[in-house]
Amino acid sequence: MCLTVGIMNKQPEMTDATREAIVMAFCSAAREKPIERVTVKEIARLAGYNRTTFYRYFADCSMVLEYMEKMVIDDLLEAVKGNVRERNFDDVFFRSFLDMCQSHKEKLAVLLNDRNRSHFIRQIKEIVIQMSDERVPNPSCENKKHVIMDIYYSGVFSALSEWIRNPDVISAEELLELIKKLFSVWYWPELMDICG
Repeated sequence: MCLTVGIMNKQPEMTDATREAIVMAFCSAAREKPIERVTVKEIARLAGYNRTTFYRYFADCSMVLEYMEKMVIDDLLEAVKGNVRERNFDDVFFRSFLDMCQSHKEKLAVLLNDRNRSHFIRQIKEIVIQMSDERVPNPSCENKKHVIMDIYYSGVFSALSEWIRNPDVISAEELLELIKKLFSVWYWPELMDICG
């Protein structure tokens, strides 16, 4: 996915900072116009680098989006994977989820825009299905499980997207309570009802 040069391994902090600057410049540009219209030249300028530096890290703009998506999903899953595997959905689980979302707010603003949201949700759903199936595989409920997960994740990430765009409409704590309530009152009981 990312192109690296051997020299870059000698200065990992600088490499990480440069990569992050490119990603954040991409986010800035993608907020202003459709991702398809964002150019390498524009990203390099916003990041304060030249195009050659950009190409040391990424082959093209779509690779920035892929890298960013993978990074956010990896961080999200790292924050909650123990809870998912153990089916432990306590306050720590939901707080970890929201904290991770807050730390990636700029990236999520791009990943959860109307054009990217369904792909991002599908990626998360597939990983969560793999994690849950490792513990309790039940092929007889697959189709219903997918529908329930689609409804829940679409709702949660749509709400997150709206909250990122308009943070004054609802506080982080109120959003967290809504996500928890939807999970505990509908999502989890439905999954347990059909999948055991």
